[in-house]
Amino acid sequence: MSNEKGLEDNKELVRRCVQEVWNGGREEVIGELIHPNFRRHHPRNSDFDTYGQDGCTAWVNRVRSALPDLHLAVEHLFAEGDRVVLHLLGTGTQRGPLYGVSASGTALRFTVTGVVRVAEGKIAEGWAIPDELGIRQQLGLVAPLG
Repeated sequence: MSNEKGLEDNKELVRRCVQEVWNGGREEVIGELIHPNFRRHHPRNSDFDTYGQDGCTAWVNRVRSALPDLHLAVEHLFAEGDRVVLHLLGTGTQRGPLYGVSASGTALRFTVTGVVRVAEGKIAEGWAIPDELGIRQQLGLVAPLG
């Protein structure tokens, strides 16, 4: 396989995960897309890292229960070696607990920057950094800056 084909395959894997798992809620494809030894690195505290396909499923379900109409649009996607970097624009209506806030019906708009490592044709590691400050401001937890 050429290096360019491998990079395109990795980007397509990540696109498929965004579309089917995050946007579509299709947890049945997690076994196809996510490596059994998956690790999602928590942005601030490694004690809250997510492990394995079951951990990934639980993470997706937590987010989608808070934002059942979640939609992530891929704005930028780059690949080099075994890594894919993505920048997403997210929207969703808060219908479940999020950052300690009960369902508010607030329409949220936010970004997520992520890095994914691919191994054996599956997503093996992920670093996802959402715009938590912006989300917290939209939920009324943090006063707008300025």
